Amino acid sequence: MGWHVTSTGREGYVSDRLEWRRPPGQYQASVTLSASGPVNVEVWNDTGRTLLARRSIPLTNGIQTVTVPVDAMADYQATLFEGWGPFRAKFPDPASGERLEVRVWSSGGETVNVYSTQLSPAPLTSRTVHERRLLQARSQRDRGS
Repeated sequence: MGWHVTSTGREGYVSDRLEWRRPPGQYQASVTLSASGPVNVEVWNDTGRTLLARRSIPLTNGIQTVTVPVDAMADYQATLFEGWGPFRAKFPDPASGERLEVRVWSSGGETVNVYSTQLSPAPLTSRTVHERRLLQARSQRDRGS
């Protein structure tokens, strides 16, 4: 294992700012961790400032990998600063895709170690294939208008 973080024993995020830029879709977050007490594995859409998924883990029996399904189908628009003033600046459009972030939260008082985090496309099912086709059709329609 390459990196790992350990909790301080206080309430708060043990790990955060683990981000991927991905197109809207269905994903699976995997976190390898150990915890002597309750923790939450969360996935946020930072572009839309929205909690997408949360899984509560009471504790682990040693190191284990926790998997969380993530529905990130909403396509939020990144915002740039706008305002009035004596100067004007033209900024390039933000990169496409959603900023998806995985976080591990502890209520404090326990030892939590996070060893790795991964965000992968969800395994294909007939439902996700249908949803991806709808998203592609919507995207093509939006580009044409």
